[in-house]
Amino acid sequence: CLAASATYGVIVSGSLDRTCIVWDLNQLIYITQLPGHETGLSCVALNDLTGDIVSCAGAHLYIWTVNGQAIANINTACGPDEYILCCCFSELNEWDSHSVIIAGSTDGIVRLWKLEYSDTTTNEDETSPLRCVSSKMHKKGNKWEKHLVLCRELNRIAVQTGKRNRNGPAVTALAVSRNHSKLLVGDASGRIYSWSVEG
Repeated sequence: CLAASATYGVIVSGSLDRTCIVWDLNQLIYITQLPGHETGLSCVALNDLTGDIVSCAGAHLYIWTVNGQAIANINTACGPDEYILCCCFSELNEWDSHSVIIAGSTDGIVRLWKLEYSDTTTNEDETSPLRCVSSKMHKKGNKWEKHLVLCRELNRIAVQTGKRNRNGPAVTALAVSRNHSKLLVGDASGRIYSWSVEG
């Protein structure tokens, strides 16, 4: 799998041998490898606004900076045979709290993820003000880290039948429309569905 960003001048490649490499788009040379994938990669995506990289291997979703620093990762599996087949970013504004990572999986469900800070509290004094330190925020006694949080699940069969079903055709392709009003979803049966984006 491949993803490219002319804005950041990089290509990201992923392969079944578990390697995920960032390449220089202009000089076509190796920059860095994104480590830690436990299985072969199924898809990668690049955010043209922030430079963030998403790599998906099995049911695991990883997010990295354009420089290859890990930001967060999560195991998205709800069952033993579920894994991610495709992913993309919403790219409206880099500061937009509605910007999400969209992932389609073998269970026929599209999941929308976002990065949020969460507090990991320790027993130290909590009187100091917050200060930002790269992708982590620290307050004396508290440690804030970015984590991937599930925002929403889009299940076409559940909408049509009213019953929650995880046996729909696998989601094989995703795209966000140019005006960001629609999410297009392709499945293993060759159908394309359009989801409208609210507000």
